[in-house]
Amino acid sequence: APSDLTAGRLRRGCLRVDSFLGAGLELCASMAGYRVGAVELAPGQPDLQEGDIVLAIGATPLVRMQEDEVERRFAREFVDCAQVLICPKELATGCLQGDFFREAQAFAASAAAAAGASAMAPSASVLTTSATAISKKDRQLLAMADAARVDGTLGGRGARPRGRGSAQAPQQASVL
Repeated sequence: APSDLTAGRLRRGCLRVDSFLGAGLELCASMAGYRVGAVELAPGQPDLQEGDIVLAIGATPLVRMQEDEVERRFAREFVDCAQVLICPKELATGCLQGDFFREAQAFAASAAAAAGASAMAPSASVLTTSATAISKKDRQLLAMADAARVDGTLGGRGARPRGRGSAQAPQQASVL
C-alpha cells in the first residue's frame, strides 16, 4: 500500500525513443532510481521533467540498487513507448526510499502481468517491454546501449558523463 507521502502523487509515463536521437535525456543513477538531469527538445519527453526520478521501467524496478545495476536494468527495458513510474521532483527530496521501493515493485509486477497477458494474445504487439517480443529496431537500440556501456555510458553518441562529485551526488550522468 502506498504511504501518505506517495499516494496518488507518483506518475506513470511513457518514454519517447528516436532511433537516431535516442531519448534526449540526461540521467543520473542512484539508489533512489534514475534522476532526470535534463530533457532535450527532441524527441521530447512530455511525461518527464528535470529533477524527476524514474523508479521503474517496464517490469523492472530501479530502486535500492547500485548505480551500475540501475543502468543495466534500465538499458534492458529501454525501448520506445516503455512505461515508466515517475516520482516528481517535489516529492523526491522528502520521501523515504522504502516508499519508492514498494511503489516500484507494485508497478513492475503490474507491468510484468500485462506483458505476460499481451504475449499470450494472438494479436500481441511487437513493441512490448518483454525481452521475448521486441522488434528489430528495438534490438538495434539495445545493441547500441550495450555497445555504449563499454565506454561507461548508456548514451553512446553525445554522452556527457559527469566526474565524481560529493558523496551524495550521483557519480555519472548518461545521455539517452
